[in-house]
Amino acid sequence: MRKQGFTLLEILIYIGLLALLSAGVIQVVLTLASGAKELRSDRLTAQAAELALETLVREIRQGSEVLVAASVFGSNPGTLVLRTVQSPGSQVQVSRTFFLASSRLQKQDDSGPAEFLTGPEAPISSLIFWHLPGANSDLVTVEITFQDKTFYASAVLRAKY
Repeated sequence: MRKQGFTLLEILIYIGLLALLSAGVIQVVLTLASGAKELRSDRLTAQAAELALETLVREIRQGSEVLVAASVFGSNPGTLVLRTVQSPGSQVQVSRTFFLASSRLQKQDDSGPAEFLTGPEAPISSLIFWHLPGANSDLVTVEITFQDKTFYASAVLRAKY
């Protein structure tokens, strides 16, 4: 004659199986959350790099001259100083400086206040500029590293030719 209910051994086996299953589910959830956080961080880095490089390329193309004596090429942190117009359509010439400060890309016109071009959520670990002068124009290449990802862009000064 069988009694109703479970034996102590059956209860312990069921509790053990439930604990293993719960641990597996928790591990999967934690792995997915970690992966989502990493993807979000990578997306922020890529967006910051894209914005920074687009800004630099646009400014280089609008520039009329690279001020070589005031710039720092081939080393980190690099500095790029361009002779350019104050704003598109303007005739007012300014010296525009791009440099790294507090792990963020900054832009400064003449002796005015510097403004950040990147946010603190994507710190820059390296900023290097290269300059290749030509007969009719100059080429500037930018290497920018956000954490462990490096991005490159090159542009020719259009206002010079």
